[in-house]
Amino acid sequence: MANWAKSRKLDYSIETVFKKWLELDKLKPKEIIKKPYYRNQPMVWSQTKRKWFVIDDGGEWLEFADKEDKIEWKTE
Repeated sequence: MANWAKSRKLDYSIETVFKKWLELDKLKPKEIIKKPYYRNQPMVWSQTKRKWFVIDDGGEWLEFADKEDKIEWKTE
């Protein structure tokens, strides 16, 4: 219960435990999602072309031509 509440930035008390008692087995912490960035620009994986693309400030998709170890993964 504590991990579930902390992952959602919630305070929990005995009342919360009582309310969620029947769901305790189903409660899971929120998933941490990491998104790819290159030089602080978001990236997208194209499944059809099997390539990474960098989205510039104007919204244009630019083909990623650097090494994959240059991709920075950030949590949001």
